[in-house]
Amino acid sequence: PSAAVLLVFCDPELQPFRWYRHYVTRSVSWDAHVLPEPATCPGWGQRSVYGDAPLSSIAAESERLGGPNTVLGLYAALMPVDNDCRLAASMRPVADGLCRTFRNGGGSFYRRGDKNVLCKRIRRVAVSMDDYADAYASAGYRVASSLDAVYMEDWEARGKDQMLRVLRLAGVDESQFP
Repeated sequence: PSAAVLLVFCDPELQPFRWYRHYVTRSVSWDAHVLPEPATCPGWGQRSVYGDAPLSSIAAESERLGGPNTVLGLYAALMPVDNDCRLAASMRPVADGLCRTFRNGGGSFYRRGDKNVLCKRIRRVAVSMDDYADAYASAGYRVASSLDAVYMEDWEARGKDQMLRVLRLAGVDESQFP
């Protein structure tokens, strides 16, 4: 290929959490009534008319139910990717309680048996970066000469190095940029 491609990703260590945080922010809202049947989420797949629930409220409700008191802690407990998405027994009542308190249109807290439904999608998000790079490499792009990738989180700490990589990839004379 005659073109160069620069892929800009979230750091793969952070991307699943960022995606989860974004997803929960957009899909979880307050529910106005107590839902029956604690092991199910009747609101799954629906948007509520009661307004979005702030992340701090979700974390506070998790703590009230005996779960983690931060969104990061809740993510780690509800998205056990390394454990085949199986929730710890102690987290099942927390997930069920969150389902009763919030409508979660994307299934953020919904579980089937001991598995979190959203967890498998979270796992795929991390793998998709490799798929992007592999697709370009399969099309003839070569790493470091016509294909490169940078992480957004690195711009502040390593911005100059990354900018030099971008200039080299674009074939621009680095000496023109102090």
